[in-house]
Amino acid sequence: MEEKGVNNNHLSTTTEGESSSSSLSWASVYQVDLEYAAAQGLISEKEAQALWPLLQQRSSDRFKSQLTNLFYYGGALLVIASMTWFTDLAWSAERSLALFWLALTYVVCFGYAGRYFWTSAEGRDPATSQILGGLFTTVSVSVSPMVVFALQRYFNFQPAYSPHLLEVLALVVWGMVSLYYVRFPFLTAPIVFALYFWAETDLSCLVFNTHSPTTRQESNVSICFGLVLLLISFAIDQVQRRSTAAGKTDFAFWGYVFGLLAFWGSLTHAFLAPLYTSIEFRLLYLLVNLSLVAVYTQLHRLPFFIAGAFGVIAFVFQELYEYGTVELNSWISVAFGAVLIGSGLYQDASKTSPSNFPFWEYLVGAFSLFSGLWLLENFFYYHSLVFGLVFLVVQMVLLGLYVPTKENLFVFFGLLGLCNYVSNMVDIYATTFALPILLTFIGLVLIVLAVWLSKRNTYTLVSQNDDV
Repeated sequence: MEEKGVNNNHLSTTTEGESSSSSLSWASVYQVDLEYAAAQGLISEKEAQALWPLLQQRSSDRFKSQLTNLFYYGGALLVIASMTWFTDLAWSAERSLALFWLALTYVVCFGYAGRYFWTSAEGRDPATSQILGGLFTTVSVSVSPMVVFALQRYFNFQPAYSPHLLEVLALVVWGMVSLYYVRFPFLTAPIVFALYFWAETDLSCLVFNTHSPTTRQESNVSICFGLVLLLISFAIDQVQRRSTAAGKTDFAFWGYVFGLLAFWGSLTHAFLAPLYTSIEFRLLYLLVNLSLVAVYTQLHRLPFFIAGAFGVIAFVFQELYEYGTVELNSWISVAFGAVLIGSGLYQDASKTSPSNFPFWEYLVGAFSLFSGLWLLENFFYYHSLVFGLVFLVVQMVLLGLYVPTKENLFVFFGLLGLCNYVSNMVDIYATTFALPILLTFIGLVLIVLAVWLSKRNTYTLVSQNDDV
């Protein structure tokens, strides 16, 4: 078989039809792998020629499905943001019941729409109806704290030592009720996030009975909370792995994510601040991150690998920081990252031997490039329009690298950089009443666009049980 171009010669495939509670096995497949299999007599030459176009089509379908899901979830998150964070900023001085009625309207309307679409999932387009029902219900749950927030502001009441307690309780209770009727895994995200937010802001005040806990006290409480949340998520994970009734639902993922944010995030803050300066703590931090990578090899949960790998890299960068200037190390990091990404692209294009090695070059290179640019922003003489445009162009290039490589890590770092860039614009318009309405409109437009894409293409948004 003749060689094709770079994009057609390499596929990252996953095994579908498994429960989402277990890991999806994947492999990086090249056309030369099929030729090798035919040469070994595992498949015939004719079968290899017929199999390659099929794998190409399935890889293309996965990309379209990911793009549609991005519109779905991006639109829903914009609607949530329009009625939570941005509305809180815009209505910070408002004490009427207008915000209460607006938030209650959101909760009721999106809750009813979510239940309607979820129960109509047996219709002509069950996949679209199910994801719309789940996302609209998630919006309803996420906006519910604003109802309590508006009432607390109107009556000028807040619980002592825990001003967010009633808001978090409202979200958790409404979320659990909604989850009982709408078994949508993403519904666990706002529930766990609310608990994470409460632990980060109020829990240390309750534990130490003070309005002003020290940074070390806050860090220790957050570490303990994160560890408890990880253990609970692990227990849920084990139950759904053993249960045949769990199907393809995964209710442990977001517990892992926010558990790691609390545990690993606070531990990393204690290491970088530094709250503890002893050599024993520094070695303990390195050991914990290596252990997280080891946990990933057993549970096959990507957040553990990301946290552990970044922790190890942070440990190395911190050591470099102490023995050199930040600016010099930042430029070295940028150059090193660019070289690694270029090397990975060259090896991916040369196809000298099928290997997953370019992925690790992409991962370390993208992190090194992004972190170097981010550190350079801390120097005042880089606070210019030219450097800002350079930073924006680099993030767009990182996003564009997803097209030839199909590596999601470029999307992660590119979006992370774009969020950092866009946050400056949000600061300008955050206190205007037009922003919540505008974001709601954009979010709903993205959801409508996702519906149009899902109807236009022949793929489904859920894992299928078809055999390759």
